[in-house]
Amino acid sequence: MSLCLLAGTIATSAQTLEPAPTKVFAFWRVQQLELDYRGHRTLYSCDGLRRKIAAVLQAIGAGPGLNVQVQCQGVGFMSTAVAIITVTTPAEATPENVQAATAYSAEALLVARLKGISLPTATDLERFPAQWQSVALHRVRALDGGDCDLLRALAAQVFPQLAVREENRLICPLNPSARMRTKFVVSALVPTPIEPVSYAHRIERSGN
Repeated sequence: MSLCLLAGTIATSAQTLEPAPTKVFAFWRVQQLELDYRGHRTLYSCDGLRRKIAAVLQAIGAGPGLNVQVQCQGVGFMSTAVAIITVTTPAEATPENVQAATAYSAEALLVARLKGISLPTATDLERFPAQWQSVALHRVRALDGGDCDLLRALAAQVFPQLAVREENRLICPLNPSARMRTKFVVSALVPTPIEPVSYAHRIERSGN
């Protein structure tokens, strides 16, 4: 192989090779968050707003038990609403996060004692491998250009309380009826996928 061909092969491999995701240990954290939505161009029904919020949270890795309750004023469509969100997401198992998750208020301790419930300690929290992953929110099927104000509100009020980091600034399109073409990518902490054991490896083990 000539030096030129070898150099070209190495350059091509370097362009296609992506850096390995940063892996950490995490635990599931349950939070109740509030979103105060005040739109300028888009009107939502109660159910429509609930579904949009849920779609975004599912895209960034919300676990089972996601619940979004929208407090509507009156009936029909609205441009302002308050949503109460109960969401389970991975949290990096840093000493600070673990301490915060197991630091209970006096009221919580009293309720647990009366109900005979043992609250988890730092050693009780189940850890699992997780990694930071890029999520293109502008590609979520449930969203369009009219949902840009909603995304902006979630990025300002909800994402900072979750393991979600913005990779670029969100700029809303001038035409609210347009498809969400503005690139908006975030980094979210998600569980590391479990690699399945290959079929050949299973056969080899079963033969032994």
